[in-house]
Amino acid sequence: MQTIHRSRTLFVGVDVHKDTHTAVGLSPFGEKVFEMTIGNEAEDFISLIEKTKVEAEKSGLVPSFGLEDVHSWGERLSSFLVEEGLPVRAVAPILVDHRRSKTTHPEKNDSLDASGVAEVMIQRIDSLPLYKLTDEAQKAKQIRELSLEREWLVKERARLKNQLHILLHRIHNTCYRTKFKDPFSKKALRYWMRSVPKNTDVILEQRMKRAVRRILDLREEIQEIEEELTALMKDNGQTLSPASGCGANPRGAGANEIDSTAQAELGNQLPVALRVLAFQIIQQFAPLIHHADKPTPGMVVFAVRLEVTLQLVDVGAQQCNLDFR
Repeated sequence: MQTIHRSRTLFVGVDVHKDTHTAVGLSPFGEKVFEMTIGNEAEDFISLIEKTKVEAEKSGLVPSFGLEDVHSWGERLSSFLVEEGLPVRAVAPILVDHRRSKTTHPEKNDSLDASGVAEVMIQRIDSLPLYKLTDEAQKAKQIRELSLEREWLVKERARLKNQLHILLHRIHNTCYRTKFKDPFSKKALRYWMRSVPKNTDVILEQRMKRAVRRILDLREEIQEIEEELTALMKDNGQTLSPASGCGANPRGAGANEIDSTAQAELGNQLPVALRVLAFQIIQQFAPLIHHADKPTPGMVVFAVRLEVTLQLVDVGAQQCNLDFR
């Protein structure tokens, strides 16, 4: 936004919550023009628009809205504003937190948060994304929500697996590890459900069975989400066939698939990278003989391995035109 346009804009920052939203309007010079708190219904949104337009006309400014929306609680408000033809910007919470941390007294409340959103708009409005009601934006939002849901379920499954490790050890002792190659496969989980030694504590048995049932349910739920993600990304042209077991990976629109030539070239880099890794480790070990205050050999190996691996990844990324996140 050019300076002449910025000087004619009324920056309205909105701190979004589930049931109420706090809006603060600032002039281009950071002076508070108005503040109001509204509900999450259509009539509340209308009152905010009317109040904003009145204050904008008084000041001779054009309103522009910014929302700090973390959990999509401001979706109703942002959609309503866009339908009314008003520009809406998405302001990342980290930008507001960073600005608050620079103040003398970094206090936090709804009014200060809304003011912080407006202040970020004044400084960074050119870099803030516009909220759009398009099919592509809707699909991107759906992919993001499904990815977050899958992430939560995977974390829950990992937590349950750690608990089940402890429960199985208490019930079957260490021999449970040698019973199955994967103690969390379907076959293994069904075995744990029906094979409980005699004299096992009843509460311990019930805890183990609940954990097994939940892991089985999570397996189905995660698979269902992955199928939905795959279908969405195929419809949106954002699918990349991954390595086995990695699941579907979102990518930018128009990305190309990895062809066999690129894969072969990437594979040819591995022997070279391993030789370079060994040579650099030997070079790093030599000075350690006479310098006890140097880092430990394990840290040197880790650092060198990380550097070479990153170089290999960088080469592969250039060859395969991948977007690593």
